[in-house]
Amino acid sequence: MRFLRCTTALLLAFGASFSEAADQNGYVAKYECRAGGAFCNVDIQALTSAACQQTVTTADSNWDKITRNTGSRYFCIEAGDHRAKGPLVLNFSGTATERKVLRYYRSGDDNNEPWAQGSTQAKLIRLELKDARYWLVHRLTVAGTEIGPSVQTAKGTNTTNNIFNRILAEGGGGGTWGIIRLGDLSNNSNVLQNSVVRNGHVEPGDDAGCVDIQGASNLWVVNNEIYNCTKQISVEENAPVPGGVIENNDVYLTTSFYTDCHGNDNPNGPCSKAENGIAFKAGSQTSTQPVLVVQNRIWGLRPSDTAACCGGGAEGQSISMSVGGPAGGTPGTDWMVIQNNIIMDAQHGITGTGYGTATRNNNVSIVGNVLYKFRRYNPSFGSGAFLFENFSKTEVYLNTIIDATGPQGWSSVGPEESNDLRCNAIVASNAKSGAYSTTTQVNNNAYYGTPTSGESSLVSLTVKTATGGTAYQAGDIVRTAAASTCTATTNSACYLYKVVTAGTSAGSTPAYCTSLGCTMTDGSVRLQAIRGPYEFKRRLRTGPESFVIPYARVHSDATEAFACPATYATRTGIGIADD
Repeated sequence: MRFLRCTTALLLAFGASFSEAADQNGYVAKYECRAGGAFCNVDIQALTSAACQQTVTTADSNWDKITRNTGSRYFCIEAGDHRAKGPLVLNFSGTATERKVLRYYRSGDDNNEPWAQGSTQAKLIRLELKDARYWLVHRLTVAGTEIGPSVQTAKGTNTTNNIFNRILAEGGGGGTWGIIRLGDLSNNSNVLQNSVVRNGHVEPGDDAGCVDIQGASNLWVVNNEIYNCTKQISVEENAPVPGGVIENNDVYLTTSFYTDCHGNDNPNGPCSKAENGIAFKAGSQTSTQPVLVVQNRIWGLRPSDTAACCGGGAEGQSISMSVGGPAGGTPGTDWMVIQNNIIMDAQHGITGTGYGTATRNNNVSIVGNVLYKFRRYNPSFGSGAFLFENFSKTEVYLNTIIDATGPQGWSSVGPEESNDLRCNAIVASNAKSGAYSTTTQVNNNAYYGTPTSGESSLVSLTVKTATGGTAYQAGDIVRTAAASTCTATTNSACYLYKVVTAGTSAGSTPAYCTSLGCTMTDGSVRLQAIRGPYEFKRRLRTGPESFVIPYARVHSDATEAFACPATYATRTGIGIADD
């Protein structure tokens, strides 16, 4: 079985193909609602191209054209500021075959996204769906100015099968409210997609998120950009969320959210006005409908500055799973898949904690992720790629960890039961820490320039920096510069080279080749590039930018490429499934 092949074509994994629905990374989200969608076959383009039957203009003083014309199907809101009309509450429904549509309207519209419309946005102060089903909400801006959710499926109502597409939601939230609140007990099968949610209300004691997912089934957050809230995505603890999907989102903090840890903004500060990237206090609780966290890009998290924000605060976790809750009662973050995500530039990567209860984070599969650059920005807390406490029956397979130099290294695992950490590649990182249980298996991992973990079967390779006039043996691993200098795929610092033919390097180091698998000579030494950079785009909605991670792609001639045994996942009862 090939080792770490999923990281070689990361953004084409999980059912992607190049088509008109592909994003800038060539990825097609499986759970996006669109014509021909695999799981949500709704023709968004046709529905939003239909003629308006009722149009609310800026001259109208209220929402009567919508709320008193429930027999109409296509409702439009004219470009302009409608916030003085107060909240818009939708309390009537369409059907699966005849959805209701609420959308943006402007004469001669150029189809710009709401975050690019400038003064031509259609602005609402709040949108609430209450006992409302089969709505499509499209291209509106909800700019909240008060504490509470800006967009909400009302708690305890039969508000199901609604789609929020290409909306901008900003401001609002605060307290314990997110800007967008999906689900809330009985509101199943609602989708937020292709949207931007940002810049929530923040104050000391505030524990709000950009997007709150409340206990309900099949709540999907797909293809969004979500940033600068106390929590970016928060899965709350009141009930499980079977079938929940968080797919292909950009989740991050900007430097405007960083502080000096004493309540003062500082773009270079070690703290932030935030807690986590994605915070789970509940999981699926059923193996047949696991929660999926797939193909996301998450970065920029720093520990909380409790003088500026937050409830209890957090340690800058990119993805956190916590059980028990400070007052107990959390159902447990079980039956989850965390796969093919890029997680980077944070204090912590993926963590799981508890409050001293007997509850555990059970049956979590963490597979095929790339984790890069974890630092101890705030020395009051630890730092590492993986931190597992209160975990059991969890598998950590086929991940690539690069430049995790915090004191907890590439992984820290408490004395938990029956976990597997196998067939991962760890590059230029610190060693694992913690006292592993005898029922936890750590084996078959590959280490480049990283202290090993005492496995019975592993790949361990020292990384040397290229210097002139040096004798190299076959199998030696060479780099030209530190990973931190890797900025483009044409930069040799992004690659690791294996000595194919022993010899002595030239007195003056030549330019090394810069494509995965390329070969070259340095004096009498012949080398091959066996690990190379991974380039991708992030901030796909508001302004796509390219980013390069060194060493993330593996060539078939690398020592570890075939080192993972075919039996690595045959242990029963671990993770989601036994394959």
